[in-house]
Amino acid sequence: AVTVFSLDEASAEFVMVRDKVEIPQEAAEFAINASRQTRWYAPTRAFVDACLAGKSGPFGKTYNMRWCAAMVADLHRILCRGGVFLYPEDEDTKGKGGRLRLLYEANPMSMIVEAAGGASTTGTQRLLDIEPSSLHQRIGIIIGSRGEDGVVAVIFAVMAIPFIAMAGWAVDYVRLQHVQEKLQIEADSAALNALIEDVDWEVVHDAAMAEIARNYNGSWAREVQVEGEWLNQYDFRVTASADVPLAFIKLLPGIGDVQRVSVAAVAQVERPDLKWVAPEFSELSYEAADFNRLWLYCYWIDRPEGDPSQPKRTQMVPIADNGGSSANRDLRFVPDPGDPADPDNPI
Repeated sequence: AVTVFSLDEASAEFVMVRDKVEIPQEAAEFAINASRQTRWYAPTRAFVDACLAGKSGPFGKTYNMRWCAAMVADLHRILCRGGVFLYPEDEDTKGKGGRLRLLYEANPMSMIVEAAGGASTTGTQRLLDIEPSSLHQRIGIIIGSRGEDGVVAVIFAVMAIPFIAMAGWAVDYVRLQHVQEKLQIEADSAALNALIEDVDWEVVHDAAMAEIARNYNGSWAREVQVEGEWLNQYDFRVTASADVPLAFIKLLPGIGDVQRVSVAAVAQVERPDLKWVAPEFSELSYEAADFNRLWLYCYWIDRPEGDPSQPKRTQMVPIADNGGSSANRDLRFVPDPGDPADPDNPI
């Protein structure tokens, strides 16, 4: 059991303020010296990134970081509120074994935290199991709440330093990168092949799926999907995705056994260069009294009726006129809304 005493300056005596202290197992705080992040090992950086990612991250909740730069003060807060304190070995301290002293910093705090129901580790073993080799021996330490929801040490200890030794993170990273690059190649190829005239999409789809299966045979890429769709009359998009099984990263809390990898590619048909040219105007015989003026125009069948901003007839151009007809002698031409000749009202 852990009991907390506070010094009463008036009486110069220590007064008990809390008895039977138990460290909360569910917490959302961590303490680490962020100024050393450029020297952290990859697992330390990944753990901190996961905490900072908040609800969208692997832990699924928002974490606060507190750092007093005083181990006693930081661990007092963790005893009261839960959380984890980290001062692990990094690139600068690996030759020494860590930053803090084992005998008179790490061990006393580890004894208190474990007595309160927490855990303490170096990243490879329980800290209190280490036999000191010298008076000022240094050590890396990860200490705090034991439970998975408290993010601690026990989970982080299992994956931190051993991962570096085994290059486990590198294994998963290479696998994810390899599958992503292969999916991108197949998506690019499928998008281009889908634009070939008289080639059915199902043929392109089956060819891409077969090539992915030939490369991985269901081991590195599972639940593969390749989908294609026209974004508009010119652009065709292909998306490809697959589940990649994880060997080591899955040991992180909140991360599953597989990671979904997705890519996309868009191929574009060459857009035609549209040029609007007015047709030749010719006058017909005025003796033809059954018409006044002939017009050539574009008719938009899908546009709504009665909407002046979207006329159904555009680019109206007179191509012939019965100039002698008494039925219509007004030969003035008024540009239709949407006529490219009218710069104030283009289509």
